[in-house]
Amino acid sequence: MPLGVALGSLLVLTALVAVLVGTKRMLSAERAKSRSPFTEKMLRPPGESLRLRLDDLRLDLIEAMMAAGIFGLAPGVVAMPMDLSRIGVLVGWVVPTAASYAAAAFYWRKVRRLRESVRNCRLGFEGERYMGAELNRLMSQGYRVFHDFLIDWDPGEASNRNIDHVVVGPAGVFAIETKARRKSLTLDDGKNAYRVEFTGEALQFPEGDDCKMLRQAARNAADLSKWLTGSASRKVVVTPVLVLPGWFVERRGQGEVFVWSGKEVVPNLPGVRGREGLNAEQIQQIGDRIEAHCRNVDL
Repeated sequence: MPLGVALGSLLVLTALVAVLVGTKRMLSAERAKSRSPFTEKMLRPPGESLRLRLDDLRLDLIEAMMAAGIFGLAPGVVAMPMDLSRIGVLVGWVVPTAASYAAAAFYWRKVRRLRESVRNCRLGFEGERYMGAELNRLMSQGYRVFHDFLIDWDPGEASNRNIDHVVVGPAGVFAIETKARRKSLTLDDGKNAYRVEFTGEALQFPEGDDCKMLRQAARNAADLSKWLTGSASRKVVVTPVLVLPGWFVERRGQGEVFVWSGKEVVPNLPGVRGREGLNAEQIQQIGDRIEAHCRNVDL
């Protein structure tokens, strides 16, 4: 390989890496030199955990795309000034080219995986933001609404679990799990494309059954009940709710978890019967404890 080609390729690669590394260092330096004038921590907004994860995924996606582009373009850039009609030069170019294209293929597969993760995370974030706006309407009816409640109260626990929304009011305490799910275009046969049946034990989507969502909603409610009860003699009952925004929910059975569409939550939640209601003092006490746990966002 001619010295000029090797040097040029090295300089191009060095420049791209320098941009990536320099950007990261610049952001770190900005955070180290100054801080926000707001000292009070804010309540977690809807979808805060997903927003932070989405930021990380997008950075990883940019890095993978840059790497795929570098390894994919490098063989062509190197070959431009080379006399590939000479067998020795051609052989010397083929081996590193094959390795470069293999690296490009590896990073392209990573790009596709990260892109799918970004799409799913973005959908979940939009679902939680949508339901957050819907649930906030309950405040006018005497309810306190919290979002993105982190399940991280055990000492030394490294958990990324969270409860999407917690509602406290006259009808009781509710742990609400929001699941934004895409509608299939290939199974579009009218209304059935966006209809889900709840049997009491499973959800029957057009693509098949799902029980994981119900188990997650029930587990979140049990965890929150345990945390709120603590060492008190009286158990704090938490009602699990699963919300499927954008879907028509057809209920053919009744189970531990309430399953509603996005538009059904606000009208139905205050009228829940058979669960433990709360008086004004209890709403205040439970709400204050949850608020203290959720007030942890730095601006």
